[in-house]
Amino acid sequence: MKRVYLGGAFLPKLAKHLALVACLMIVSQVASRPVVGQLGIFVTVVLAALLHSAGRTVRRRLPPFVPLSGGGHDRRAS
Repeated sequence: MKRVYLGGAFLPKLAKHLALVACLMIVSQVASRPVVGQLGIFVTVVLAALLHSAGRTVRRRLPPFVPLSGGGHDRRAS
């Protein structure tokens, strides 16, 4: 049974969501309704950048195709 690694797809999406959250934090600062401080925004941006880098690294190290089933034959051919 082969493993399917979802980190290559999941981590960049999570990073994009964290970047969106950081943007919303910045907008709340401008609207004079701060939810978190500047340090919280900075930590969120750094975490998003690290997750994005980790996702790209995982995606680069994976083989280009990991089959989900180990059938060994193509069903479309028959």
